[in-house]
Amino acid sequence: MRLALEGNCTVAEMASLKETLHRALARREATELSFAGVSRGDLAFFELLLAVKRAFAAQRVPLTLQPDLPEHLHFGAQWTGLTGLCPAAMPRSAGAAQRASQ
Repeated sequence: MRLALEGNCTVAEMASLKETLHRALARREATELSFAGVSRGDLAFFELLLAVKRAFAAQRVPLTLQPDLPEHLHFGAQWTGLTGLCPAAMPRSAGAAQRASQ
């Protein structure tokens, strides 16, 4: 299952996401989460991701957290130890070379 999260990912929306992920885990369904469309995330969002990551790992169910979290949410990811959600910074020279080749 692939979930592309969008909009607000705050405590008000976490119950629905938690239930969806709980069902995927119960079915032992490999799950991939994308964060590119998240406009807002609070501590509850990052805490849920930590709990989900642990739960999937404990049951050896594949979970992929895409490193596509928008830049304005990087601090929250870093604060909770989820730096893997942040895209790796591309060196300036590599970015220039990539743009030139397009």
